[in-house]
Amino acid sequence: MTCRTSSDSPSHGLTFCKGTFTTMGEDIPALIREFGGQKKIFFVHIRDISGTPDEFRENLSRQWSYRHIQDDATLSRSGIYGAFKSEHVPTMAGEDNQHIGYEMKGNLFGIGYIIGLMHACGIETN
Repeated sequence: MTCRTSSDSPSHGLTFCKGTFTTMGEDIPALIREFGGQKKIFFVHIRDISGTPDEFRENLSRQWSYRHIQDDATLSRSGIYGAFKSEHVPTMAGEDNQHIGYEMKGNLFGIGYIIGLMHACGIETN
């Protein structure tokens, strides 16, 4: 993977999109340990994918499995200090869908879900 050798600078890191790495067939916890141990994860997209790398489907966050809790616990143990963002959120009742996947109520739902996962992992939230 190219990003493994891109830079040794402490100012260079990556946006860790769990969905993208999943579609690449990568072992998510192993990547979290690898990049997290190097302090290279600066931003995390929380997204779930099912299927194969060639034919996948993006799942709504309410369908997320226990795997996300395990991944988030691994992120916490790796010492990640950065931003988490739900990715491609559902359109909720009353939204006009002008910004598909990024409307306000859907984002609030995603943020609440992330906070719930973090609490389940014992990760402090402010």
